Parts: sequence; C-alpha cells; structure tokens
Amino acid sequence: GLAVNARDWVTQNINHGVVDLATLEMNGALKPDKSFTIHNMGGKLAFRDTEVTYMPHMPVATKVKGVATYDAANFNIILTTGDVLQSKLTAADIRISALDQHTQQIDMLLDTNGPLQNVIKIIESQPLEYPQKMGHKSEQFSGNIKTKLYLGFPLLHALKLDEVRMKAAGTITDATIKNVVRDVTATGDRMVVKVDPDSLLLAGRVKLNDAINDVIWREFFNNKNPNATQVDLK
Repeated sequence: GLAVNARDWVTQNINHGVVDLATLEMNGALKPDKSFTIHNMGGKLAFRDTEVTYMPHMPVATKVKGVATYDAANFNIILTTGDVLQSKLTAADIRISALDQHTQQIDMLLDTNGPLQNVIKIIESQPLEYPQKMGHKSEQFSGNIKTKLYLGFPLLHALKLDEVRMKAAGTITDATIKNVVRDVTATGDRMVVKVDPDSLLLAGRVKLNDAINDVIWREFFNNKNPNATQVDLK
C-alpha cells in the first residue's frame, strides 16, 4: 500500500467528492507453502467534486475533477478542472514519489487563470508570505493573471520553509497596484511576473500616476543582496 506519509497526505488533503472509478491490479507468485509474494501492484482512481488542500494555510482548491494512477513507488494525480478562490484551476499535475523509500517527495504544477488578487493571497499565505516581505497586501492588487505555480517539498509533518521549493510565472493583464510606492498607483497591461523563494521580477509597460515607463522591478527576499528593491525605468 501507500507509504504512511503519502497515505496521510492523500487522505487528509483530498476530501469529499465522488469516486467514479477505482481499480487495483496486482501480480505475484504463490509459493508451495501457500505464501504470496507481490511483484507489482498499481491502479487508477477517477474522482470529481473534491476539495484539494495542496499546502496547509493556503486556499483550498474546490470542485476538482481528476484522475490518479499509482504503483508501488509513485502516486500521480492529474487534475483537469477546479476553482481556487475566484480563479479557475485549468490544469494540475501532482506527483508523489519515493513511496518505497523512508521519505516521500511531492511535486505540484498548477495552472490557474483569474484575478491577480487571488494569486497574491496564495503567496501571502503561510509559509511563503512574500508580499509581506515587500510591505504590500493583496488588497492593493487588481487585474487578471494566467499563472503557472510549482511547489515541491518532502512529505514531513514538521515542514520548514527552506524545505519548500516554489516557482511561479505569469502574465498580468489590466493590472492596478495601489500605493506601490507611497501614494503612487501603477497600472499596466501584458506585464510578466516571476517569483521564487529568493526574488520577484515584474516587467512591462507601466503607467505610474501620469507617467508611462518600461519598468523592470525586482524585489529580493534574502539577505544576500544589499539592495532589496531595484526599479529600472526607461
């Protein structure tokens, strides 16, 4: 069966809904003493209308539909539809590996489309809290974003922030950021944003109050760079 940590993650983080299909396939050998040795095992699950908690403290994905396949070493989940806050989860690939090892790993790739403020709420949740490090709140942001979010971490009960691998990239349209600097409001369209545990990059044509500029805005979240904020205007 599933390793304990992986089983705990699946049973605690995928809830409610309907299972339309559940299969189990095994092959092995029956010995003369009538003991049975399993050589391979695997199966498939198809589900809908479920809730998925992909990380504690982060917004839950609801109305999720997908298919899971598993074997002795891996449990892989492909999600086709779902909602995260007011954003649409257009695709997701969740892979739990090393079921046959002491510590399992999970890797998630989530595609969403919806309000920019929703994505800010996700990355301001614990344990990430990136907007807070920049002195901003999700209420300052409006617009729409198509984003691809990657999360990876070991399945440990006492997970530390430095054990979380995270990358996000997206395209923002019709954006407004209030009080980006003091009383300055930034607006723009077709901006590119990239975030990882060390930094944020925002690039595009932006209107700062009445001035239009090509902006490259970088924020550094660690102590390695003495200039935590870098803004280039052209």
